Amino acid sequence: MSRERNRNAEREEQLGMPWTSACNKLKKEVLFYLLKRHKENICYRCGCEIDDIKSLSIDHKTRWFNSETPKKLFWDMENILFSHRECNCIHGIRSYRGDDAEHIEQKPESFEWCSRCRKFLPLEVFTNHVNKRRRRQVEQYCRSCQSVMRKEKVLKNK
Repeated sequence: MSRERNRNAEREEQLGMPWTSACNKLKKEVLFYLLKRHKENICYRCGCEIDDIKSLSIDHKTRWFNSETPKKLFWDMENILFSHRECNCIHGIRSYRGDDAEHIEQKPESFEWCSRCRKFLPLEVFTNHVNKRRRRQVEQYCRSCQSVMRKEKVLKNK
């Protein structure tokens, strides 16, 4: 046991951080590198590029928490996509609280819900999404909100 501690202490000294933290950081950097290399670094929630490793998060298409089959949904690779950490957190909080649940039953025909405007808007103001893995016909944000979010992101990165 002490031999392993000494080894980990040497690793920590050489890397400047705990060994397990370094391993986890390396795994995330490899994942992000591969996503960028294969042009899969697109946020499942907003459709924008994930261009910063700090904003990368693993996302679930179908909510696993408090579901009937949480273990199955959590580990199902077909249920995994990637998103900005902020997009994922906002969606998770909203889903947990159920803020948008009431709008599903009241959806007018030829309208879609904008998650940022928090109201129904005509389908024409949404961008059709072509990514088949996402399984949505339109984006979750209207074009106006997408534009504002892109501008906010550019300003934030300056």
